[in-house]
Amino acid sequence: MRANTSRELQLAFDSSVAQYDAGRPRFDGGLVDDLTAWAELRPGDLVLEVGAGTGQLTTALMRVGLRVVALEPGPNMAAHLRHTFHDEHRVTMEQSVFADYEAAERQFAAVVSANAFHWIDPTVSYAKAARLLRRRGSPGLIWNFPILADRDLQRRLDNDAFTDELADLRREPDGYVEDGAGTTPPAGVSQDLWLLGPA
Repeated sequence: MRANTSRELQLAFDSSVAQYDAGRPRFDGGLVDDLTAWAELRPGDLVLEVGAGTGQLTTALMRVGLRVVALEPGPNMAAHLRHTFHDEHRVTMEQSVFADYEAAERQFAAVVSANAFHWIDPTVSYAKAARLLRRRGSPGLIWNFPILADRDLQRRLDNDAFTDELADLRREPDGYVEDGAGTTPPAGVSQDLWLLGPA
């Protein structure tokens, strides 16, 4: 997934919290189990979630026993997260963009993000994530990236819908599908996790 060059759009969903929450995919236990096994995470480990949105990944991480610092820059999304997890001691809500986030002395077992890491300037994102990780900590980046089976229709949608400031979100069905089908995940990572995860 390429970084998005239109960073002013990173709060575009903040005015539509209910619709966003209803429409975004949830993360089943199998995906999170694969992620935690690959990253060698244990119950009680502290992870930083970048761009928590309305908590789809947050919920899944909490269910496997992880402690989560949920980072969300949108004020409405952040309010939704605070309400959702107000009585959950394993989740700490922080309203901040990743570039401005100060972790104090905390280091994380993993820095995770679902469908959000592309909004961060790549000159900041990976280097800062590495600094926030404890020794042998891991990044865990997930994207749901649907490609229509009808490639011609996908191309027409790309040309009509993903223009100007949205051009970075084009699906590029030929390259993505061929790359995904021909890519072998690292040892210990399921094909489903790998196809959702590589940047």
